[in-house]
Amino acid sequence: LRNDTTGFTAVGASIDRTLARARFGIASLSIETVGSVVNEGAYYRVNGLRDVSEAVTASVYVRGEGKVRLRLIDNPNGKQWVSDEIFLNDIAWKRVEVSGFTTGSNDVRLYIETSDTQTITFYADGFQLERKPYATTYCDGEQPGCYWNGTYNSSYSTRYADTREGGRWVSPMDDKDVYITTVGGLGVAPIRNNIQPYADAPGSYYQNNKIQNRVWTVLFHVKHPQLVRMSNKNSLEKLHGLRQTLFNIFQPDKTAGGQEILVEYQDGPKPLYFRARYDSGFEGEWDIRNGFIQSFPVRFLIVSPLFFNDSYEVASLSIRNREMVNYVLQRYAGEWRSMNGGMDGNILNFAIGRNGEIYAVGEFIHANNSASATDPQIFANFIAYWDGDQWQQVGSGANGFIYDIAVGANGYVYVVGDFTSIGGVAANRIAYWNGSSWNAMSTGFNDIAYGIAVDANGNVFAG
Repeated sequence: LRNDTTGFTAVGASIDRTLARARFGIASLSIETVGSVVNEGAYYRVNGLRDVSEAVTASVYVRGEGKVRLRLIDNPNGKQWVSDEIFLNDIAWKRVEVSGFTTGSNDVRLYIETSDTQTITFYADGFQLERKPYATTYCDGEQPGCYWNGTYNSSYSTRYADTREGGRWVSPMDDKDVYITTVGGLGVAPIRNNIQPYADAPGSYYQNNKIQNRVWTVLFHVKHPQLVRMSNKNSLEKLHGLRQTLFNIFQPDKTAGGQEILVEYQDGPKPLYFRARYDSGFEGEWDIRNGFIQSFPVRFLIVSPLFFNDSYEVASLSIRNREMVNYVLQRYAGEWRSMNGGMDGNILNFAIGRNGEIYAVGEFIHANNSASATDPQIFANFIAYWDGDQWQQVGSGANGFIYDIAVGANGYVYVVGDFTSIGGVAANRIAYWNGSSWNAMSTGFNDIAYGIAVDANGNVFAG
């Protein structure tokens, strides 16, 4: 739905790409049913599963009115699988999913439809078909932890194997022998009142308060009563296995970089989410007097103590004021404003300098590009910086386009592009500004350079 409704077919309904609602990106599929027959809606044909015979799962985000379901068909007249119906509202997106099986068909169809006669309007977004018997969180190349396998927005997407940014939702109580009996720390986050004691007078001066990290504790209860008649050894082995199942969910070294786990709380009017880190609890404390029951508390640290909800929204924009901006603008005090006339060509990249100045590079010659601007139409020559009021030259600029810019920890400004001279210094497509002059970097490159980065140690990467 990035550009149009290609691939979707209406069934007893009218469909359109709309900007009024969107869960991912900027648009969704609007479906308006007539209400004359059942199974009104739309379907999408998936034709990339030829010779693939395995379990698949489809999922879609929906909102609006009425009740809808998913239907997955292997071949237009083949076996089909139907999800449970869900009741919609236009307050929040809901996800509906269905699992099925493909037999190598090049025509697998995913329907989002009504199951009875309804005259309704609803919206659908985030269509996903996975070669798995279960659903995972939505993944396209623009989502955290995912990447495109080919052309952006025109290829399959894959999730990195070592990320916790998304994946399969797992309930700690999926095993019938695991229970949660007590939960603590999910109420109001603790605060610290900052005070300064008076030197001589009684009491203290109140300064402010700060929301603290919160600790989340879960008391797990595992039991296997059918092992009562067996030896304690066998009973404990089973309980150790249940404990290991839980640890496999929460273990901190399961993914790269010590990532947090994402937790969904479902018992409120809307699901709430928070990220937590395992702290302690799986060390083990065994009561050998009772070989088939164990309880153990597990402690997690929530360093970002405020919960969040899945509230991604897209709304129509209305123009409140109008101003000539010339390729660049700023958001200030709730309004979009010109930046002293802008430029006379494309800006390709920005960087923030060591003192907060904003550097811009691109395909422009002049900055402050308005006759009424302060210091109008200066010759910037493909690079300039914003001092808070106007654009300023960075030396005398370059003799060709500058495509990328980076600022090092020492404040040096590094640029690459299609130039052979900058600030009057011969420099083949890469150079740095030390605060007062431009400098070449060895012999540079023999062709255009498009990207540059500087790491914390001052190493420069370009190409």
